Amino acid sequence: MMISEFLTLIVIVLLCSVNHLSAQESTATEADLESIVEFRDEYYGQYTLGAGDIISVTINLASGEKTLSTKIEESPILTDGSIILPYVEKVQASGLTCSLLAMKITEELKKEFRNPFVIVEIINPKNQTVTVLGDLLNGIFPIMNGDRFFEFLARNVHSGKSSKNFLDEFVRAHIVRSDGSTMEVNLAKYIIDSDTLHNPLLQNRDRIFIRSMKINITVLGKVKKPNIYQLASPAQVPDAIAVAGGYGDNTVITEIKVIRRIQNKSVEFTIKPDFEQRDISGDILLQDGDVVYVSGKSKIDWHMAKDFVWTLNLLLSTAMLVLILKG
Repeated sequence: MMISEFLTLIVIVLLCSVNHLSAQESTATEADLESIVEFRDEYYGQYTLGAGDIISVTINLASGEKTLSTKIEESPILTDGSIILPYVEKVQASGLTCSLLAMKITEELKKEFRNPFVIVEIINPKNQTVTVLGDLLNGIFPIMNGDRFFEFLARNVHSGKSSKNFLDEFVRAHIVRSDGSTMEVNLAKYIIDSDTLHNPLLQNRDRIFIRSMKINITVLGKVKKPNIYQLASPAQVPDAIAVAGGYGDNTVITEIKVIRRIQNKSVEFTIKPDFEQRDISGDILLQDGDVVYVSGKSKIDWHMAKDFVWTLNLLLSTAMLVLILKG
């Protein structure tokens, strides 16, 4: 069996505080209220309200030179998605962000009052959770509307819920939606290629199966420790050679091949090492199951060669001397 045919057989498949303020009457400038809205929107701007959320609504009405503020605390959004408020009675809230709901209430108040101003805050959002199993996280975690996979991992991993740093090992995930639909996520494609399809919005009751992105690489040929190795992705040819102990002693490397299985066919990528420039021309990102084969030839040790020639000359000279003496 040819070595190239043998190598193609060795392909491995790797499996991837909300502040609670008391009711009060106070005076406030419009600039003060705008700064409050700006801060609130930065924190809650992505959250979509729904039945079961508990919110507070502050209604500011102009009264002479003062602004009269009335705060309705812990107002629940009813099962039909509405809330009941003074001055406007029933308002549909489900499906709106805090800002949009505040604008909607303001428009209703304008029918009866001059320059009303409304602030909506979340007191207790309804429980939206995802279930996570895998290498980095395990458990049930709350999410906010607008959470994406990358940001969710960053928040929970760096908050101490996992001892690993997912940025050191790019992640693959399998997400199962509550309706049974599924999607595959390769976080490396989002981080490296900015492919937003691999940073999806999370949904309530998602089940997420996470695995670190490790790849199995076979390293053969003129290396010190040929074997199958597991590398963190992304990895390149020098990484595979390094983990295999480096190039063999007294060897001149002529070329390096990466053998990859694509659609049941063996594809070879030839790489030319340039040791003077400390570069490997044509280096590629390795994929799971790749075989790295290092070709080379034995390098002559000129010191040993000189010693051999000197010894050989000495033996020949001695033999000639013996023959002369005998003659």
